[in-house]
Amino acid sequence: MVWAVFKQSTTKRDATTAAGPSLQRASVRAGVASCSHWRFGRALVTGVLAGACMVSASCGTQDAGDSGCCEDLSPWGEVRVTSNPRNTLSAMVEATTSSQVQVAVEFTDSMGLVRRTDWTKPGVTHELVVVGMRAVQSYELELIARASLEGEDVEVGRTSKIFKTGALPPDTRIPVSADVANGAFRDAYTLVGPGRRPSLEPGEDTIEPLVYALDGDGEVVWYYADATVPNYFIERDVKQRADGTLMVNVPNGLRVIDIAGREILTLLSPDPDLIIHHDNILLPSGGYLSMTREDRLVQAPSHGGEVLLSGDGLLEWDAAGNVVWQWSTFDHLDVDRFPGQLSTTASVFGAGALDWTHGNGLAYREETDSYLVSLRHQNWVLDVARETGEVRWILGDGGDFTLGDGGDGAPAEWFYSQHAPSMEADGTMLLYDNGNERPDAPDSYSRAVRFHLDEESMVATQVWSYPVEHYTIFLGDAMTLKDGGALVCAGGVLGSEPPADVVEVSADPLAKARWRVSYGAESVVYRAKRIASFYPQP
Repeated sequence: MVWAVFKQSTTKRDATTAAGPSLQRASVRAGVASCSHWRFGRALVTGVLAGACMVSASCGTQDAGDSGCCEDLSPWGEVRVTSNPRNTLSAMVEATTSSQVQVAVEFTDSMGLVRRTDWTKPGVTHELVVVGMRAVQSYELELIARASLEGEDVEVGRTSKIFKTGALPPDTRIPVSADVANGAFRDAYTLVGPGRRPSLEPGEDTIEPLVYALDGDGEVVWYYADATVPNYFIERDVKQRADGTLMVNVPNGLRVIDIAGREILTLLSPDPDLIIHHDNILLPSGGYLSMTREDRLVQAPSHGGEVLLSGDGLLEWDAAGNVVWQWSTFDHLDVDRFPGQLSTTASVFGAGALDWTHGNGLAYREETDSYLVSLRHQNWVLDVARETGEVRWILGDGGDFTLGDGGDGAPAEWFYSQHAPSMEADGTMLLYDNGNERPDAPDSYSRAVRFHLDEESMVATQVWSYPVEHYTIFLGDAMTLKDGGALVCAGGVLGSEPPADVVEVSADPLAKARWRVSYGAESVVYRAKRIASFYPQP
């Protein structure tokens, strides 16, 4: 498609201009309509941008070859489409235009859905990253130019290029099965971080992507790789920021990247005595909160006196990466509380320290300016006031809340060895209950569960639960979807048979699975997240 400019006589131009903007616009639109049969079947508004020509309503009565009526003037200069060297599934688009316009790229994905990138800023040079395509397939990338005409965005030209994606990198982990026919969000993407299942046997080193995105069919359409991250690193998580950039976990820190995989910011622990692990979250301020671990010698009478414990803390950064706030479990919890065997087991990360708290999940509550902190080996979720550092309340067995039954069809019970708490606007908390050390449960099981928290009466009412198919002794995640359902990651299974599952679940009391991808017995999946688009709208 080209940018068509229509000429008219000086007399007609002067008369139209003198009549004012409304008539100018009417004439433009009339001219567009009457010329619609012309060479390319579609005439576009260009007079204001070209700075010379307005459109004549009578133009369309002349043949395209007649002089003095229609003249081609494309906005497109050079258009270049290349493969992204960091991701074989994405395209780098560079274009120049003859006028100040905005540009976006549209393409139809492998499921038949039309996808569009962000619009560039007004200018004559444009760079876009196109993601959401599957491996070794050809796509028509259609570039669209638009400009502002009297406060309205008007399309002023199109052109297209064919792009073929490359193959997935070696060792890419892809789902071994997918049951996706009943998924409620076919147009959404699922962000996952599948990794190698831990083993006492030394494993073969592999170079594999760190995190992925799956389309509605469970096919890989984006990935981020970093060869410096060891393949045994399993705390693989990716979160989308408001501007579409992404934050990924890396060993001892976090990294912010754009969708092309270009590094924007990397933050590593500023203190050799603090190790960043398990979780980093985004804050409304533009900053970040990290989970930290440290070892301390403490007096624990139940252990006969002095003992080395591995405890957890919080480290808050501002948007520039400066540390602005810190907090430690050692300063606020009973160091002699060991509710089960896990809390007295030697930490795999420390030199002989007992894995006392084992923090693994964070969330921010804007309405209370506080942080939720999941301490797996204490079977507790804490609410920590940011201003004072005081523990506002403790949720879980032996904590501050009484357990209530909301009649969700399952017996109400506390969570044990949990992961990934999140607080919803309606006062409910969703988390993944692994179930390790669940009392009186010889046949242990895992579930996603939601509690309504009444912070005045201090009653936690179980209102929804979904038992997963396989008992998962570690890892796990659950997030609320926009229809009230949940995306559940049951990704920490051991043994040779059970798969690691990522499941979309309905919100009804029966909590039915409606979309599922499964990874092989050699894999684990730390977490899973849903995003509506790689290009979030402002």
